[in-house]
Amino acid sequence: MPAEEIHDQPHPHKLAWRSLAHPFRKRTPFELKEAAFRIGLLILLVVFWKQFLLAAVIIAFAFVVYMVSTVEPEEVEHSIDNNGINSGGNIYIWEDLDYFYFSTIYGQDVVNVVTFGSHPLRITMLLGEANKQELRMLLEDYIPQKQAPEEKTLDKERNKDFEKVILKS
Repeated sequence: MPAEEIHDQPHPHKLAWRSLAHPFRKRTPFELKEAAFRIGLLILLVVFWKQFLLAAVIIAFAFVVYMVSTVEPEEVEHSIDNNGINSGGNIYIWEDLDYFYFSTIYGQDVVNVVTFGSHPLRITMLLGEANKQELRMLLEDYIPQKQAPEEKTLDKERNKDFEKVILKS
């Protein structure tokens, strides 16, 4: 049966849940002021060197980072069925998926599914109200679970900063 026919047929969801589109942590006013101060100093330094185009790029990048860190992501639906995973309207068939692992980002449980392709290399889905054990058992029917890869330096710093903020509160 061709792939087009398989995806056109109705199929029951084995598991479905809603969660935010990506991990999110609301920034404190202190963090935003500190970032603005550092970016301001960098822009002054760049303008002093008469690199106005670079200053404009830094301002544009800072604006994008500000928007991503202050606007809460939308809520999306994730579902798993016999054909694969549907995450936020994007469908991934089982033949394209390699393995999965669980992790925690900003204190939120996340299931990461690694793909064979180059885009996306990893599907990240917040668990939200989904049952972790039920999800694990369901995914193991189709793809293996592996250990989470070792955290990179940026991941370690992100988690350390998050723990610092939590301990201050």
